[in-house]
Amino acid sequence: MKIGVSYNLWKGEELLKYSIKSIREHVDYIVVVYQNLSNFKQDREDLLPFLEGLLFEELIDDVIFYEPDFENVENKFWGIHNELIKRNLGLKKCLTEGCTHLIDLDTDEIYDTEQFIKAKEMVMQMGYDGSFCQNITYYKFPNCVIEPAETKYTPFIYKISSNSKFEPIDNDSFPVLTDGKRRVKSPYVYVFPRSELELHHFSYVRNNDTELKLKFENCSSKMNFTKERTKEILSVYNNFEIGEEVIFGLDETYKTKEVENKFNITL
Repeated sequence: MKIGVSYNLWKGEELLKYSIKSIREHVDYIVVVYQNLSNFKQDREDLLPFLEGLLFEELIDDVIFYEPDFENVENKFWGIHNELIKRNLGLKKCLTEGCTHLIDLDTDEIYDTEQFIKAKEMVMQMGYDGSFCQNITYYKFPNCVIEPAETKYTPFIYKISSNSKFEPIDNDSFPVLTDGKRRVKSPYVYVFPRSELELHHFSYVRNNDTELKLKFENCSSKMNFTKERTKEILSVYNNFEIGEEVIFGLDETYKTKEVENKFNITL
């Protein structure tokens, strides 16, 4: 058994080291699939030196450069189209490196190391094809979470083979409600209760307000957010203090509370 990890990167690199360090000693291979041009044609040219630093520190093993594809795709679907291709590039690279299992991550997703070790051992011992856990979602600061916790799931570990791929699968045909771009057919699965495993998702935590704005302008779910909704979310975010209510996602309102800065994140 060999566990590969694939990270999807355009923005959010300020959190990547924290994510890697939480699992580096307990996986076999890590690749970052990155792009300079976003899925909605915003450009940057400063990622490669950052990634070369991670390679030098031996925090990652490989990088793959991805050039987005916009041909014959309606522009509102650019994000979904390219994200699926990109995640599959990471999956195939892990297969090429001899990996039998895959952990697919975004840069703002971090596991508690002790929970990760125990959960990984259970998956391996039981031979699950797929496994899933729920998130703790952080807002603006690394010591602030929303409540009640979101109920959606994130994939943990997939068993992979030459036939494996990320693909659109209907909600009714998939064991849990999770991101539609992160679904791999998995007949035999385990769904972790929160007491066994949670993913710490720093969804609304970035270096500054501008970086969060860029996230909204370039995320795959951009089509779901009107300009007015995005402006409203960013206005609340810019003036936020821990303990206040926030608007989140398409139409949700959440309370917030202060928690431990578990991963000692400084931004």
